[in-house]
Amino acid sequence: MTLKVKNPQELRNRKREYTKAFSTDLDKKSSFDENSDVFYLRYAHLEDILVKKGDNIKVGDVIGKSGVSGIALGTHDPHLHFNIYSTKKQENYLVNPAYYVNWKELEDLTESDKKIQLDRKNKKYKHNPVPKLSILN
Repeated sequence: MTLKVKNPQELRNRKREYTKAFSTDLDKKSSFDENSDVFYLRYAHLEDILVKKGDNIKVGDVIGKSGVSGIALGTHDPHLHFNIYSTKKQENYLVNPAYYVNWKELEDLTESDKKIQLDRKNKKYKHNPVPKLSILN
């Protein structure tokens, strides 16, 4: 699922300092433009999409559920690939989303968060090639 950011300045305002967590972390690809008039947010491997084209979405809205869609090989655990692109939805226009998004580190997880992750780990997830569209049901 890909969302177009309506107010690019809001995304630019979210820019934060980020210390790379892994040696493989990237800053941005060669053509990423922080001053672009257009940004796209891409969410991959969703199990369920909860919004439809034309919906107005704001920070904090639940738009989908992580899953294992689109994976024939590799991990079979629910996860999310999240990308931010400027201007075009292509690799050269990609930036590390860590510069714009805060998330919980392992030591910040609550006992409830840890239980959810352990329960998911113990389940046997199966590959679902296409996410559900609950909004259509």
